[in-house]
Amino acid sequence: MTNSGFPDFPLQMETLIEDSIQHIVNHEDAQHFIGWMREHIHDYYTGPDVQQGGLFADATTTEPGQVILDPEMLRALGVTFASMIWNSTPLPSNHFKPRPLPLPGRNDPCPCGSGRKYKQCCAQLPAMPALSVDGIWPILFERLDKETAARAIRENQVPINALSTLAYEYLESAQPKKAVALLAPLFDGNIRKTSDDAEYALTLLCNTLDELGHKKKKITLLQHIIDTVPRSPLRSGAWQRLSAIRIDNGDANGAWDAFQHAQRDDPKSQGLGLLEVQILNAQGHNIKAKQRADFWVRQMRRAGIADDEMPLAFLIEVARDPVEAFADFGLESVDDAGLLLKQWLQRVRDRPLPEYSIYDEMALTDLDDGEEEDPENDEYLPETNGMSLHPPGKLDKLEQNWHRIYPLDKPFSTHEAPYGDDDPWDIFEEREWENWLQDHPAAFDSLDILDDLATALMLHPQFGTAWLNKTMMLPVLQRSEAITEKALAAAGEPQLHWVMPDNRPALRSMARLVNIKTFMEEDQEDALRRAQRLITINPHDNHGFRSRVMNQLITKGRDEEALKLAQLYPGDMNPEVTFGKVLVLYRLGRQKQAVEEVGHALEFLGKIPRYLTAKRIRKPKLRPDAVQYGGDDQAWYYREEMRDVWLQTPGALDWLKNAEKAFQ
Repeated sequence: MTNSGFPDFPLQMETLIEDSIQHIVNHEDAQHFIGWMREHIHDYYTGPDVQQGGLFADATTTEPGQVILDPEMLRALGVTFASMIWNSTPLPSNHFKPRPLPLPGRNDPCPCGSGRKYKQCCAQLPAMPALSVDGIWPILFERLDKETAARAIRENQVPINALSTLAYEYLESAQPKKAVALLAPLFDGNIRKTSDDAEYALTLLCNTLDELGHKKKKITLLQHIIDTVPRSPLRSGAWQRLSAIRIDNGDANGAWDAFQHAQRDDPKSQGLGLLEVQILNAQGHNIKAKQRADFWVRQMRRAGIADDEMPLAFLIEVARDPVEAFADFGLESVDDAGLLLKQWLQRVRDRPLPEYSIYDEMALTDLDDGEEEDPENDEYLPETNGMSLHPPGKLDKLEQNWHRIYPLDKPFSTHEAPYGDDDPWDIFEEREWENWLQDHPAAFDSLDILDDLATALMLHPQFGTAWLNKTMMLPVLQRSEAITEKALAAAGEPQLHWVMPDNRPALRSMARLVNIKTFMEEDQEDALRRAQRLITINPHDNHGFRSRVMNQLITKGRDEEALKLAQLYPGDMNPEVTFGKVLVLYRLGRQKQAVEEVGHALEFLGKIPRYLTAKRIRKPKLRPDAVQYGGDDQAWYYREEMRDVWLQTPGALDWLKNAEKAFQ
């Protein structure tokens, strides 16, 4: 512990204070402590005399600004320091309050033992700044036995900022469990302290719980504060952290609701500006984030906050360029994993599109028995030729070299990630393939390599954040899309089927682009258009976008488009397509056909009508990793997604109930 208010005495001040507090804890006797200090002050002296071998030998040279102390002055300073430390140290025997020594009278004997009057001795020493009791507490607390420390907390004597300081030191020294043990009792039961200091302690505790992976405990803690604490900085802080959790979970509406509660509880909280731009960034609203950051910058500057202080420094960067600001922040949080890739993408983004060719290799009906089966049922689709994408010949060797150093295989079928535990962001793996990219700008021309880069980005620790999508994922996927569309246009718009392995990098990238666009919520119509385009290119729809497209078209009232899509997939096992077709036929006044479709659908999706028409129905047991075709879980999911749309069509649910009865 150091204090910039001290004169520059050549003393080991931090060690002196720590040892002094230990002595006080052991004895709690002022005169005993003063005597100890008088005798041992020389042990902490660091002046040049010690370095010359004699304790107080004459010194002819000193460092600039250094103070030379003779033995008498050193002992006098020791007594002054002893009084200063004693007067600021809470004493367990005094209910953890200091017991200050009275100041000597001017004509009293000087306590340093010189025999002179105080006014003629230590009263002439430089004035010493008072030590902060709050600053003493972290040192004192570590030196109390467990029982005494527990009593200090129980009696509410330890300042919150002292506990926070000590907890921070535990975190820095990789002792998070000790930090939790120190801070958690502050927020148990009836919480009495709700100031800014308490809010900072909450921040440390939440960070510690994150480090330990105790997410449920963190949410329980925040909810307890929200439910029991009155309007205050502490409750605002709890709402802010709950808002951040909801951002991470993709719940933008919930994040905004928590933000508004936080703002009402503490309108002057400095964290509000950062939280607001984080929510806007997560939603992809960069222009709005830029505007709001500028607003918060002006507010904080008027409040006297310096530009280099956080979060103002970050908000200044957001006001300048929100995408880059969040990218820099995100990269820093993961030790710059992906920085070289981001820089490479910026350098190669203006390369001209390469010339891919498309030609017919084989018909789907000629596939060998050993080929991988398509994950979707293709029986209802017409036979098509095996049109396949092929790169320019100059990329062949480049791609071969790439696969020698890139650590991942291709994902199986339509899976997003390959099997296995290989991590492209392992520091040694990442360094090899990212450095290879720096020397090979033509890798930006390869659909194969772009596909691998997108896979790596999906495994990035910051995947799903708006900054990563905008600065890296979108440039990779849009490049792949542009290469593919150019080749399709040149070849007369043929279909590209998933069963042809050479088509998979392009089709997988286009599917990922649909998902990213949908997630970013900037332009859902654009995401819908891209999904429809992918179905046109690959009518087998191996990625299953037809269900999503059907729901969106029906919700938007585009019934003719929805019907046209559904007619491509007769007997589809997806209720979105089969019962979506029933709904649009009903809407279009073609009830007879609609009844016929109900009859066909009941053969394999017989639980859908009951789940749709019931006003209330018990939620079935759901599996997070699978859905059973024709099962209760599939019916439940369809109800959750589309029942409101059925309700908005007058008479549709009653008609469906009667149509079902006709087939019983």
